[in-house]
Amino acid sequence: MIGRETLQKNMAYAENLWRKADCIHLGQLEEVIRIAANEKPLLSPTEAASVYRTAFPNTSLISEKFAAFLQLLWERRLLQPAPLQNTHDAKESYSFLYVPSSYTELACKRFASVIPSLHLSPKTDFQKICETASSEKNSFCILPISSSTEGELPAFARMIHEYQLKTRAVCDVITSDGETELRFALLTGQICWTELTTFAEISFQPESGKQIIDALLAMQRLGAGLYRINARPMEYNMNKFYYKITVNIAQENIHSVAAFIETAFPMGACGAFHII
Repeated sequence: MIGRETLQKNMAYAENLWRKADCIHLGQLEEVIRIAANEKPLLSPTEAASVYRTAFPNTSLISEKFAAFLQLLWERRLLQPAPLQNTHDAKESYSFLYVPSSYTELACKRFASVIPSLHLSPKTDFQKICETASSEKNSFCILPISSSTEGELPAFARMIHEYQLKTRAVCDVITSDGETELRFALLTGQICWTELTTFAEISFQPESGKQIIDALLAMQRLGAGLYRINARPMEYNMNKFYYKITVNIAQENIHSVAAFIETAFPMGACGAFHII
């Protein structure tokens, strides 16, 4: 009984220390924001990251503390909003590149609601459509990414990673058995935030297991909930892994989440999308 009481007291003491440390961190962030606001009334995400690095040179941007900093800036209207793309220019032509199949045709029809001014461009080579979508403006490719029976489709996941494609939207198509769902992604070379964005994806090779936890805690601080996390070995080293983390975003948190991903994962943003 004495041991249990001692343990409870120690836990209460540790929680109290944690709360005090959190208050100290919050006070530090408030002071940095006060100084920054006197110099510039509106910070871009890059400028915000620079201010943070100057104030806390030994702290990684992949941290809950940096996420809290961005959140405070946004709440005080000191952080530049993410450039939300509402519609596509009707005067421009957009290409949908895909390898034809009955299921892909259904996916094309679903994705037409996202990009109305489109030109369907069937091809025969998955690698080629990935390369074109990655490098050419206004080009999108459609790939199957998972199924309800097999899970993630590794070959297509590798192509998406290799060509650094960004997910713009996803949809599910029921196969001929009436039960299996095949998920398709609409992919392009640029990240695109919109008012419909409800999911964001990042892909990175963590320096340690702690960095994965830090990334998840940061997303949680920004109000983004974990939707899925996948790990895949690097092709040049099977003992090292890159992780793809997908989070669910509420509309009011889009701007702070976008700022965090842009700065903490400048090369790792791989999707801002919604499910059709």
